[in-house]
Amino acid sequence: EIKEEEVGADLIKPGTPFKQLFGLDDVILDIENKMFTHRPDCFGLLGVAREIAGIQGIPFTSPDWYKTDATIPEATNPTMTISLANELPDQVKRFVLVPMSGVTVKPSPVWLQSFLSRQGVRSINNVVDITNYYMLLTGQPLHAYDYDKLLTLDGSDKAAFVVRNPHTDEKINLLNGKTLTPRPEAIMIASEKTLIGLGGVMGGADSEVDESTKNIVLEAAAFDMYSIRRSAMAHGLFTDAVTRFNKGQSPLQNRAVAAKAVQDLMKLAGGQVAGNIIDQNWLDGAVVERNSLHLPVKITAEFINARLGLTLTDGEIKTLLTNVEFMVSIDGDLLTVTAPFWRTDIEQR
Repeated sequence: EIKEEEVGADLIKPGTPFKQLFGLDDVILDIENKMFTHRPDCFGLLGVAREIAGIQGIPFTSPDWYKTDATIPEATNPTMTISLANELPDQVKRFVLVPMSGVTVKPSPVWLQSFLSRQGVRSINNVVDITNYYMLLTGQPLHAYDYDKLLTLDGSDKAAFVVRNPHTDEKINLLNGKTLTPRPEAIMIASEKTLIGLGGVMGGADSEVDESTKNIVLEAAAFDMYSIRRSAMAHGLFTDAVTRFNKGQSPLQNRAVAAKAVQDLMKLAGGQVAGNIIDQNWLDGAVVERNSLHLPVKITAEFINARLGLTLTDGEIKTLLTNVEFMVSIDGDLLTVTAPFWRTDIEQR
């Protein structure tokens, strides 16, 4: 997590050990990745830490900011206008957009560059690096658009976002320098007049954040994992975002990650929220109300032990699950287990 005192950590002082300055004194754990294959939460470091704690019998508590009702500061001086139209609500269950003005794009602090390098991610600039940082931490990909470039593309005074399929023979210029004709069923992000992103895969070059960017729109969205997988295979695009979205990230975490990224864009890039915040979701109301994607699971210790070959008591099962932030109640020999909002894989059929 980015801390206040770390913002100036790139001011190198004589005598500072090299490994300390660049964060090269990590403890490295070598973990068999089959454990993570079907666990979208474990494609973020936060999820891995939680899982390791659970395996060790240690209670884990998520950071205070990682919560579904996270607050995003409202604009005190609104100067930017954005809109959203979602034509694919069955495939895009949630879309969060935050406009920010007064951004200064520059190199990231040394500690952030070092962190990304250790994860195999190239540092680009402070804005893009923050989006990548929170993707690596939580498993939730983020994307930042240059607001003024969007206005120029449409010749408009607002940035319009449209989630849709591509039109016949429509093309997009991607961040990797390639021009692509998307497959007809691809989830696309468009402005009013042109494509600006292959949703969940890669952003478009025409709205890229660069050194001249002053105003941005931050996106945190949830995309259908099967559509993302098919688009990645069809176009040979295997990005860090694809790696996470094709595991099925929880739409219930979008606001939490966006809110934290906004906070740190304010710290490291000097930006301020400067317009209407959009947080639209097309989830079932019951999902939002219970703060969990699936209904609680009702189960017995006998059922669990018969399959695992163990002799766990009700209390031991409750402890194991609450250690990794599940909610568990016991009534007689029945355990009622409610999964936390980031778990997509806990349901009873």
